[in-house]
Amino acid sequence: MKKTLGVFLALAMAATLAAQTAEGSFTRDLKVSGPVDLRVRTGSGGITVRRGPVGSVHIYAKIKASGNWFLGSGDPAGTVREIEQNPPISQTGNAITIGEDNRRWNNVGITYELTVPEQTQVKASTGSGGVDVTGVTGPAELGTGSGVVRAESIGNRVSARTGSGGIRIATANGNVIASTGSGGIDLSTVNGTVDARTGSGGITVIGAAGEVKVRTGSGHIKVEKAKANVDARSGTGGVEIDGTPKSFRWDLQTSSGGIKVSLPNGTPFEVDAETRSGTVTTSHKVNTSGTMAKGMLRGTSGRGDNRLYIRVGSGSIRID
Repeated sequence: MKKTLGVFLALAMAATLAAQTAEGSFTRDLKVSGPVDLRVRTGSGGITVRRGPVGSVHIYAKIKASGNWFLGSGDPAGTVREIEQNPPISQTGNAITIGEDNRRWNNVGITYELTVPEQTQVKASTGSGGVDVTGVTGPAELGTGSGVVRAESIGNRVSARTGSGGIRIATANGNVIASTGSGGIDLSTVNGTVDARTGSGGITVIGAAGEVKVRTGSGHIKVEKAKANVDARSGTGGVEIDGTPKSFRWDLQTSSGGIKVSLPNGTPFEVDAETRSGTVTTSHKVNTSGTMAKGMLRGTSGRGDNRLYIRVGSGSIRID
């Protein structure tokens, strides 16, 4: 028994000692003559894109490779040298593609830091790591299997997805689509529509010009300065909304959690609000007809096409 244990420990130690890692980097500068179509992909590692001077794309990449000769998994130092000498970059005019060949380079992670002209559209994805893009015209299509996605000052639409991690988008001059399996979503100053979904996490949308559609399985929803229709649903978590909309429909639902609505004084609306466990209160003058059951409010405040549809499983409703 002792002999067997000793052999096992010796083999484990040999495998550990045989493990190797190697690091390196490369830099490239590419000339462009107009709007850039940039595509970046990495199996493991972050991607950062920043606005730089017109006419050039600067690429800085950090390489990390691992292996174990005991397990026959290659030569990390040799792989790093190969990538440094022949970086995974191709250019056709103003179209640039960056990304390693995962079939050849196992156990390799490359992190990219790029500066590009403002007139750049970006498609960036990583298997594991963050994606951060700032100051380009877009569109921007950003994704990661695990990590945070950030985008700021994008002059067009933005699509952001992550399997696990948060999403932060500030100032997008177009529609925004954001989805994460687990993590919070924060969006602000969106000059378009919003479609945001998370399996678990809160969602905040501030200053969207168009319609807002948000879904969370578990988390708080907050929509500020809404100007159009809002469809907000939470499995478990409260909902808060305010704004100055015209001709709107706000459809707000949660299974567990309160809902709070804030509207400017004098805003006309029709309300259909109901909670199974809780109360419904309002500071607006609402004309009702017939007998209302506990936890229910149906009626009109002024005249107009505006409509509030609110449903709560457990929690109270407040309309101010």
